[in-house]
Amino acid sequence: MTDDELIDHAQRLYDLAASRVGSRLDLIHLRDLVPDLLDRLRSRNEPDHEGEGTRSF
Repeated sequence: MTDDELIDHAQRLYDLAASRVGSRLDLIHLRDLVPDLLDRLRSRNEPDHEGEGTRSF
């Protein structure tokens, strides 16, 4: 899954989970998706070269 697909999927699950029509299954799927999303965000924030600070978005 690309970063954009991951973000879109997380947004859809969040919208479902936050709405009144959301189900417990939507929350479970969102819970399962969050670790991958966090890993990708953390990897983007790692320095490219030794001695460099973290990048900001």
